[in-house]
Amino acid sequence: MEKIIALKEYLLQIDSFDILERTTIIFLYALAAWILHYVVIRVLRRAAERTEMPFDNFLLDFIQTPLTLTLFLLGCIHAVSIEPQLSVPYHFMVPAVVQSLMLLIWSGAILKALNKLNECNAAILLRREEF
Repeated sequence: MEKIIALKEYLLQIDSFDILERTTIIFLYALAAWILHYVVIRVLRRAAERTEMPFDNFLLDFIQTPLTLTLFLLGCIHAVSIEPQLSVPYHFMVPAVVQSLMLLIWSGAILKALNKLNECNAAILLRREEF
């Protein structure tokens, strides 16, 4: 009997933070990120393959992963921001950590893109033979 009462109190506590609503929001954003990653980007890749410019392929390679992860992380921020708010340290800490992750993801993507551009430029310079 005590276990049932403890379970009831636990479920009421979970319900007070709207865990089901928050989980649904995160799931919907994850689904949107999956659709973006596997459907929209594939359609754009097929369209980019029809062109002769390599820049559009490079741009799709650059934005695919960071954009998908950003969409999912925006869902996490949205789930944390709904009412009732989480307790005091988590209400401020979780969005800050997620925003820092987004900054790191985009910084890494920019560094990767710059490295790729550097490699392409170095290959062009090495083919010229004149310095």
